[in-house]
Amino acid sequence: MCLVLAACSGAATPEPAPPEAPEAEPSAKAASPAKTSKAAPKQAASPEAQKPPEPLPPGASQAGFPTVALVGFGLRFELNPPFQAARMANMLEEGNEHVLFVSWWDVNAEGAGQHGRAGLYNVGIVPHALPEGATEYTPVDVERNGKTTIALRLGDTGTELRLPAGISALGGMGVAKVGPNTDSWHIQVGDAEPIEWPDKQMLHSWDPADGGPVYFDKMPRKPFGPWQAPVPTPE
Repeated sequence: MCLVLAACSGAATPEPAPPEAPEAEPSAKAASPAKTSKAAPKQAASPEAQKPPEPLPPGASQAGFPTVALVGFGLRFELNPPFQAARMANMLEEGNEHVLFVSWWDVNAEGAGQHGRAGLYNVGIVPHALPEGATEYTPVDVERNGKTTIALRLGDTGTELRLPAGISALGGMGVAKVGPNTDSWHIQVGDAEPIEWPDKQMLHSWDPADGGPVYFDKMPRKPFGPWQAPVPTPE
């Protein structure tokens, strides 16, 4: 399970180094022409300097795939395939047994669905009760293990969707909306009645033509989605 749900975000590209400091203006006590001043040494780019966070890739549309939503704890998270989700108690917050990890693949990434983590992104969900008066999920900075990342949080104290490093929004993964204030997770397909998440099971996207858009399994498996055909290996 850990391999399938391992975090995978693109490496950030450092910004160009800042411009060199301008040479000092001459003064009445300037050195003789033979003694020229040296330009300030070029400043190295700070390791903290990274390109601004960007949304997750747009993904690819899937005709005929109904709306699949994780609902509960003030969240309605509508997911686009391919996705998997697992309940991983206490992984993000001690004492919170309802923590979820949702995996989603950018099917336009080279090798997605064929080579381990290619195109794979994970969002950790830390559930909390719906704050009174909260109306939307907004981006906030979250510090964890000495690093600052972005989370989508409902109000000041509600459920958080913790995005991968360097990511600012859900992009093609789905849409987070205010949902029912239940104290357990459910799955809703289209307008059907939400079903409770089975214990010790993982959620997988699947082909509606084969009986339904989602299924549960105890093991991580390749979910259904609009995967690109593998690129033939040159002989």
